[in-house]
Amino acid sequence: MKKIIFILPLLALIISGCSLNKIKPVQQKLFDEKTWQVIDKKSADLEGDGVNEDVYYLKSLSVMGYGGLEQEEYGVKMIIAKNNNEVFELSPSENKDHPTDYWTMDFFHPDNGEISNFYLDDITGDNIPEVMLRTTFEGVSDSSHCLYMITYDKKQKIYHKIDVGFDKFCSSVNYGLEIYNLIPEINGKQIITATPADKGACHICPQPFIISIYTWNGYNFTLYKSYTVQKNYDGAAFALDGEKNNLYKEFNY
Repeated sequence: MKKIIFILPLLALIISGCSLNKIKPVQQKLFDEKTWQVIDKKSADLEGDGVNEDVYYLKSLSVMGYGGLEQEEYGVKMIIAKNNNEVFELSPSENKDHPTDYWTMDFFHPDNGEISNFYLDDITGDNIPEVMLRTTFEGVSDSSHCLYMITYDKKQKIYHKIDVGFDKFCSSVNYGLEIYNLIPEINGKQIITATPADKGACHICPQPFIISIYTWNGYNFTLYKSYTVQKNYDGAAFALDGEKNNLYKEFNY
């Protein structure tokens, strides 16, 4: 008798249309809140299907490394989620892809002057924004900043990391990086770097620089053209700023 009384309410639920299969599964957390904190979040259609993805920029709650003067360095993680389900994760501080992969306080977006931990921008020319992220390592007399870009491949329907980091696309006193639109007939924007012409030159002193222009080839950025400047600059940032007019003249007019 007791078994019959217990089963009857359950049968009533099923008959009324409340099938157990309709119970929603519990959503998995995107990250461990005891380990990571959200510093910034942006939403945009990264796949071109009319549905926005959420991009989370996370900072570790604990120290994950030390700088050149034993400065505490915190980890960085990027998560892209669609309908609250993770579709891509970049965790360079855990993977140790490069020595510079730690959290940075802000990022200067050259197009609109916005200061942000990261920004979204279409730099490949396909009308879908890429996720732009900079990581940092604090050294003794300088700091290094390396650039990551995350893009969506429509054909393969996957996200992938455009690894433009460590040697090629990093910035410091002697290594500069800017993103321009110098060549209108080429899809997307161009990455411009300034590197010392003499690799053995002193750390901070007047010297000539090599200006290199990289363009998007459909999967990554490759070298389009480079030249050595005809004057000395005190650093890479000064070289990029001083050569800006020459760049536009050479590649546009």
